[in-house]
Amino acid sequence: MIFFTKKNILFLSLLLSVSFNSCDIINPDEDIPGYIQIDKISLGSDPKCSGLSDVWVNIDGNLLGVYELPAKFPVLEKGRHSIMIRAGIKVNGIATSRSFYPFFNSYEIDTVFQAGQIIKLNPVVNYRDGVNVVWSENFDQNGTSLEKIAESNGTISFENNDVFDGYSSAKIFLSKNDTLFECQTNNYIDLPNDRSPIFFEMNYKNNNEFYVGLLIYSQTKAIHNPIIILNKSEEWNKIYIDLASTVNNYPEGITYRLFIGAINNSETDTEIYLDNLKIIY
Repeated sequence: MIFFTKKNILFLSLLLSVSFNSCDIINPDEDIPGYIQIDKISLGSDPKCSGLSDVWVNIDGNLLGVYELPAKFPVLEKGRHSIMIRAGIKVNGIATSRSFYPFFNSYEIDTVFQAGQIIKLNPVVNYRDGVNVVWSENFDQNGTSLEKIAESNGTISFENNDVFDGYSSAKIFLSKNDTLFECQTNNYIDLPNDRSPIFFEMNYKNNNEFYVGLLIYSQTKAIHNPIIILNKSEEWNKIYIDLASTVNNYPEGITYRLFIGAINNSETDTEIYLDNLKIIY
């Protein structure tokens, strides 16, 4: 039989009190977050615009995080706060190279956060004022601003049956007996060499690899510089290609031409479809 003295009882009471307080320290009450849900982000001037893969979210001017779409993420803030959302892209189509697109404005809204509440947003962005589109081609007009180089034995033509947007796309075709196709802008393009962002936007689909690059003209020579090789894509895809890195790597460059080409190393015909080409800074 166990007997408790007053001293034992006092000690036991103190011990239990410390134990319960310790539990409160180890397992404090957790805040119940609110949530933001964003399924997609749209471009107001082009609802069919694709390739916007992420959202960059700021709350009260501080970056909360970068979220791949569709996204649902927690927010611990309570009450009224300001949200700023920017459209994110995969630079050069590379999943590990993500950035917000610098030529779109941000979507901004004030809202009230409550514990457990889901706020569903449908952000719409547009091109910022002052953006320079220095060359574009949508293949909807008579003629094209692309020309084949002399060594090409493939063809480029207008296509009306397989179009991403508008009336026509461009179709590059190399039969299994053809080896090379390359075309370039028929005019020179002036681009800033001051480390400001420059991008080439393009919708495409293809059953074989093709490449995109810049011809860089200095006072003494022309440099043929491929930038990226695009893998085949059975569905229309949108890509944002960084041109600024190439321009800045050649400070001697005075003017430029964009080129697009393919080498057919397969036993099948190569078909490449292009639409909505644009160089922007």
